[in-house]
Amino acid sequence: MRFFKPFLITLIGLSVVLLAISSLLPGRVMTSRWVVVHGRSDSIMAAILDASTWPEWNLLMKDAHMPVSGALTKGQKINWANAGGSINSFIVEEVNPHGLATKMELAGEKPFRTGFSVDQRQVDSVQVVWYLIEELKWYPWEKVYGMMASDMKGPLLQTSLNEFKRIQEH
Repeated sequence: MRFFKPFLITLIGLSVVLLAISSLLPGRVMTSRWVVVHGRSDSIMAAILDASTWPEWNLLMKDAHMPVSGALTKGQKINWANAGGSINSFIVEEVNPHGLATKMELAGEKPFRTGFSVDQRQVDSVQVVWYLIEELKWYPWEKVYGMMASDMKGPLLQTSLNEFKRIQEH
């Protein structure tokens, strides 16, 4: 009992300090990557809106069969199964000449917002930005995850964008 009480007080104290520090960290994390593609913004945007081609370059949808034809439209919901048979989905929230915004749900994960922004930089080059926005709970381990999220998901986004660029420029 003599060692239990100080141990319990220390444990509670550390928990309060950890919770206080984590409350100072943001509750939302955004990961984004970009690539410059040779072309016109309208043709690049058309390629992004053609979800049937996403499995060719989008690593989030690798080995997926996209049951979609034609351009994505606002309010459209797309479901697909990955190689493991898990059902995933996204809902198109906004489509405009400069971008696409969706809410995506991957099996076993919290829903997150994702989208593309397309901006004509020069006459023959377009900047394509792909972003993910994740809402974090107040738990300290979620806040710690938020500090690492960009390093964990960024390479996947960049590799996918590089593949998109390769396909568009050939």
